[in-house]
Amino acid sequence: MHVPVLATFTGVVGLPSLLAIASNNLNPSLVIRPGALTYRVTMARSVSLKDVATVSVQTTLGTTTLVFTFVGGAFTLSAKVASPAVAETVLTAYPELAAKRVYRAS
Repeated sequence: MHVPVLATFTGVVGLPSLLAIASNNLNPSLVIRPGALTYRVTMARSVSLKDVATVSVQTTLGTTTLVFTFVGGAFTLSAKVASPAVAETVLTAYPELAAKRVYRAS
């Protein structure tokens, strides 16, 4: 599934997702396939879905962002999507990600 993203960001675990150390709004990418997640912030990376620790959907100031943390990782992936419906479609299509969803105050 090619997720239509508006921008991607790399953040640091424990810091608010609004603080990014890298971003891409020219050519961002998020592709989820059975067993793997491939994304591009500064360069393309691929991660096993087993290595995704948590997924949250954050909605603030009219934007919706999928935030992924990774097992043993110091960095996060934030993917800005067009609407909450896009985020819910991703989680519905991949139950293994939906099972890792955490709910945080936005």
